[in-house]
Amino acid sequence: MELQTTVKDFPNKVISLNIPPDTPIRVIIEANEMPEQKNEASDEATEKKGRWAKAIERLSQEDSLKGLSEEVNKLAREFRDNFSF
Repeated sequence: MELQTTVKDFPNKVISLNIPPDTPIRVIIEANEMPEQKNEASDEATEKKGRWAKAIERLSQEDSLKGLSEEVNKLAREFRDNFSF
């Protein structure tokens, strides 16, 4: 059985079903938006960053290789050319 209703009409709708009081029921709530819960969830996600996530975030913000692309490419090419087993 499926019942569609709003929060304010929920108790009356359930009572109108005339089902025995000890009958188990399952309620699934579908809401378009619950801003309080979304904000709390996003806050929790930002608070629970692991140490590796924090390290990667810091490295990406520092941009330590900025302006060194030519030199890095040259060194990588030199390494590949001179590498042997």
